[in-house]
Amino acid sequence: MIILGIETATAICGAAVVDDITVLAESQVVEPHVHSEQLLSMIDQSLKSTVGSLDSVDAIAISVGPGSFTGLRIGLSVAKGLAFTANKKIIAVPTLFALAWRAVYEGYAEENDYILPMIDARRDEVYTALYRYRSRQLQYCTAPSVKTISHLSNEMGALGRTVVLGDGTQKFLRVLQEDENDKMSQYIIPSEEHRTCSASTVAQVAHAHAEQYTVSEIAVLEPYYIKEFYTTLKQQ
Repeated sequence: MIILGIETATAICGAAVVDDITVLAESQVVEPHVHSEQLLSMIDQSLKSTVGSLDSVDAIAISVGPGSFTGLRIGLSVAKGLAFTANKKIIAVPTLFALAWRAVYEGYAEENDYILPMIDARRDEVYTALYRYRSRQLQYCTAPSVKTISHLSNEMGALGRTVVLGDGTQKFLRVLQEDENDKMSQYIIPSEEHRTCSASTVAQVAHAHAEQYTVSEIAVLEPYYIKEFYTTLKQQ
């Protein structure tokens, strides 16, 4: 199954074409506020360099959050537009779940390891969930939520070997380094280029979990924000 993957939940703006789990092409930039300008050209570039056009794609996989409110809306709008135009199905992949699987695909997570993906939620908060890798499956230990870094650090305790990844990792590391109990030894931190969200991972997860995450009604699909979206109005 050939899948077009789209990732816009963080500062990563990316598109990838994946055949089953083989990455045929991937294009991405790491810069906030460029998603609306560059995403479509990245998709076009990835398609033209591999399968030619969207007609040859079986499904569109989109990272649906949590993450940046604006980035998620842009990515989902593009995915919906392409799906309607080309009559393709959408596979909505939870961002933290895809991020956790990247630790497995990149070889950082071993059997029985915990995986702690985290996405920057501004201030001292991150979006996070805890998984455990067992028998080639990810098991939920805690559901996706938003937590302060200090609370998360205290909550983790001494679970054992844990892979930490995502753009909230630096926040977490700063708290660990200040902790007098020295918990650093239990954590595995992938290199920066291997711990970010990626469009290819979204597509790979979509292939493996297509039945679970395929959307039946595209029109009503919304991003998974966790936190409420709000704006601050200027007082008159």
